[in-house]
Amino acid sequence: STSRWIGGCITEDLCPCVHNGVNFQPGESVQDGCNTCTCKDNRWQCTTNQCRGSCAIYGDGHYLTFDEKRYVFNGNCEYVLSQDFCSGSSVNGSFRIITENIPCGTTGTTCK
Repeated sequence: STSRWIGGCITEDLCPCVHNGVNFQPGESVQDGCNTCTCKDNRWQCTTNQCRGSCAIYGDGHYLTFDEKRYVFNGNCEYVLSQDFCSGSSVNGSFRIITENIPCGTTGTTCK
C-alpha cells in the first residue's frame, strides 16, 4: 500500500519512524536502555532484553529508584526497597530487600 508524504506518495516500507520528535528512516536504529529499536514499515521493532538496573539509599533519607527518580523522605519506618513478589504474594518471590529508618540520637535524624 502507499501513504501520503510531503511531496507525494511512497510505499509504507519507506515511511520514517518518529522518536522524540526526530524522523528516522527505515533501517535506522535507536537505543532504548539495553534494547535496540529499528525503524521498519513506519513502526519501531525493538529487542526485548531485560535491562540491568540499580537503586540506592544514601545519606539521611535519600532514595534513588531503578527508573532513576530521586526521593527524599524520613520516617521511623521499614520500607521495601526491592522485591520480585508479584500480586502481593509472599510465596512466589526469590528475594526482598528491606530497609529500616530508626531514630539516631536526640535530633530527630533517622539512620538506616
